Amino acid sequence: MSAGGTDLERQIEALRRESIGRTVVEHDVATAAPMRGLVVTFDRDETPPGPGEAIPLGWHWAYFLPMARRATLGADGLPTETGVLPKVPLPRRPSGDLFRLPGNLRRAVAAADAAIADSRADVVVGFGGYVSTPAYLAARRRGIPVVVHEQNARPGVANRLGARFARHVAVTFPGNAVFKAAKKTVSYKIR
Repeated sequence: MSAGGTDLERQIEALRRESIGRTVVEHDVATAAPMRGLVVTFDRDETPPGPGEAIPLGWHWAYFLPMARRATLGADGLPTETGVLPKVPLPRRPSGDLFRLPGNLRRAVAAADAAIADSRADVVVGFGGYVSTPAYLAARRRGIPVVVHEQNARPGVANRLGARFARHVAVTFPGNAVFKAAKKTVSYKIR
């Protein structure tokens, strides 16, 4: 491997730089049945939006899920268009990536902070992975509640960090010692 990294590493770094601070705008139509489902799911005492009305802030994360054609997927199986938050992987071995981590994390937290501010989020829900850590840290900085969802028996780095200051933690395996410090743990089974 050369000093600049492999071709794939250079491509990933270029994509990461391009995605920092980027905004994605899409339009779609929400139908009545899913809107009623979201009102019930979010336990709201309101009628769902009618035809032509805007949906409440944050609902797009549950309704308008991103879709990508197979041709647009990268080598890792994820869309090459990553949205507004760049991935910040934690290097597992000493390398140049370890030295770039603080700057990359700072930029990712700033992008997450901007996304939280733009959406006027009331809560941040994380499922772990590369984009959760910046979102958790930005929410904590703003004093916004964090909810962590962990379905694995062994939580990853991002969810272990988020669970330290999360208001709620949802786990499939309730005996996990990492989440004993959480204020409230909700256990569920997936069938």
